[in-house]
Amino acid sequence: MQRFLLFFIGLIFTVGCNKPNEVTKSFYYWKTAYNLSSKEDKLLSEIGVKKLYVHYFDVNFIEEKKASFPIGKITFEKQISNESEIVPVIYIVNDVFVKTHVSNIDSLALNVIKLIEAINKSNKIVPKEIQFDCDWTDATQEKYFTFLEEVNKLVGNKILLSATIRLHQVKYKRRTGIPPVDRGMLMFYNMGHLKPYGPQNSIYDESIAKSYVSYISTYPLPLDYALPVFSWAVWNRNGKVQGLINSVFEKDLVENNKFKKISEHLFTVNEGAFYRGKYFFKGDNIFVEEITPELTDKAINQVLPEINSSKFTVAFYHLDSTLFNNYDQQKIETLFSRFN
Repeated sequence: MQRFLLFFIGLIFTVGCNKPNEVTKSFYYWKTAYNLSSKEDKLLSEIGVKKLYVHYFDVNFIEEKKASFPIGKITFEKQISNESEIVPVIYIVNDVFVKTHVSNIDSLALNVIKLIEAINKSNKIVPKEIQFDCDWTDATQEKYFTFLEEVNKLVGNKILLSATIRLHQVKYKRRTGIPPVDRGMLMFYNMGHLKPYGPQNSIYDESIAKSYVSYISTYPLPLDYALPVFSWAVWNRNGKVQGLINSVFEKDLVENNKFKKISEHLFTVNEGAFYRGKYFFKGDNIFVEEITPELTDKAINQVLPEINSSKFTVAFYHLDSTLFNNYDQQKIETLFSRFN
């Protein structure tokens, strides 16, 4: 009888400890116009995504005016579903905090919140959370954190504040500091340096991630997790990076006779031409960094053992029509299910 009771108590304990995580499925939406396609709408509906992190605008320092201003403000061309939770995301260029005097931080915070509220009001959005995205440095930490504290005073307890957290800020948390917000969104991508060509993938590199993941579980903020489902290409000329071309896939270049594949993921420009709004010289090179479901799954394998909470959000970056080049509904569902 005693042996049976011990077994029964052990069974209850085991079942209680293995209850599934409470995972909120989400996507980032990073465009200047909110206008979900029918295919995107269908994906969100059928896999039960009811939370979107929507990029509202950037904040940049304009040299001519010696002040910071919003750029790329979003317009809503489609009505928000009543079931959807919209999280406004504001990207702030680090240079803003380099060049803004500390005495102007409070007015910067006020202007940012006023614009967020204006966008919300005109589109009948009542957010539960606002997120700030800034890759702050040692030199800008104090001003950025002061900005977040000012924002917190303005919104009060009615809205949760979150901030994006890079892997280097997790590993070197004593030096970089912990932002004064309610939650952090760990950006588990963009972890390598842009180089003219391979073999690296600067979006996700398993070996680079390996040197950071052990620090995740001890980070003092509750964390949510953002993982990549996007691709881009690194444009270079004479061995120097000229910029990024977003949402480019190898098949796009293979099908275009202006480009010739010369090695794995690497293309050269056959003749001077415009492509995606940029002019390319003959001899320029384009190196494609593509994320596949297999790579996203590898990233999940690294993150999963470090999660120390049973309630969190998983957000894939980002939702647009090119997502379906590599991911179908079943693959997205399978990736979300890894966290349960």
